[in-house]
Amino acid sequence: MGGILFLYNIGLIIFCTVSGTAAALTYKKTHKRFYMYLTLLPVCFIAELIVLHYISSEVYFKGQAVDSSTLNHISFIFVRIICYMLILLLDFLILLWILQVPWKFQYLLLFLPALVFYVALAFPKQSNLVVWLFYSVRQFYRFAFLLFFAYRYFTARRNRENALKSVYVLYDRNFVSQLLRAD
Repeated sequence: MGGILFLYNIGLIIFCTVSGTAAALTYKKTHKRFYMYLTLLPVCFIAELIVLHYISSEVYFKGQAVDSSTLNHISFIFVRIICYMLILLLDFLILLWILQVPWKFQYLLLFLPALVFYVALAFPKQSNLVVWLFYSVRQFYRFAFLLFFAYRYFTARRNRENALKSVYVLYDRNFVSQLLRAD
């Protein structure tokens, strides 16, 4: 189990590195903020994966078995909180970009409950419930982002053509030619 988890973590770290590098090169070429968000998102995932990889490899190389009780502990709690908050913020910024909604500074208040909840969970004794609550906050926010997307998609758009236009912007025909064009 430990060897499989080790290889899985290394594979995910390599995948995040490759995707972050591709997004960074695209950002360097186009200077669009969307690609900066796509560059920072894998960086946050890499930081989270490195922490998980460290935990599993520490236990594995000490000769202990890696099981659910080993990973049922939130270590490096403040690094994880910073990574989780950045991932939530970047997910939200990407969603706003797709929906073509302008950023407002007040949107940061949406993330205050998550931050308070994460910090509150950092101090009590770690149990299965605390760990489950810690990991479920991000899923709750992503479900809320899905509801926000559905609301904007079905109610805020005048007609279906304009609604699809914001999604098709990702698949612009000229996008590849703009990337490959030498300046």
